[in-house]
Amino acid sequence: MKSFSQSYNNYDNQERLTERETTHDNTFTVKEQTDYKNDSDDVDHIKYSENNEVLHDYQYDQDTAENQNTITNNNDLLKQVAKFNDANLLASLTYTTKTQQPFEIGYDYTNGGNILKETIQGKATTYEYDGNNQLTKETFSNGDVNSYQYDEVGNRKVAHVNGIDFTFSYNDANQ
Repeated sequence: MKSFSQSYNNYDNQERLTERETTHDNTFTVKEQTDYKNDSDDVDHIKYSENNEVLHDYQYDQDTAENQNTITNNNDLLKQVAKFNDANLLASLTYTTKTQQPFEIGYDYTNGGNILKETIQGKATTYEYDGNNQLTKETFSNGDVNSYQYDEVGNRKVAHVNGIDFTFSYNDANQ
């Protein structure tokens, strides 16, 4: 039977884990090294290596003024930037690489915090909700529409998805 073992090797002077090793059947060991930002518990880098060769290097940055955080993998090989709105809901995700144009996803919300519109690479899907904040309609960028109906206690009773109707029934315990 194959097995893994972990050892927790180093902690910094604030008792935060800085080095951990995971070994698989004594055949290989992956070392995880965590570096923290100065005067903070925020992670700066996490590096994974085998035989002192770095496999992955993740860098974390948080910009509180812009309400965004960035994760960079292997020196800009892949970068993810997450921006948040004033309610701290995810407003956009942008993925960039060294060789491709950015891939962008954006979100707009209702006052109640439900997703109103999701835009992926310029193509929008819109969402509608009832008074109980239950999804009633999805309209995709290609014009396809999914719709949902609920009973008086909020159970979904009908779904029209990808041109197919689904009907749901519940017992007296709403199961």
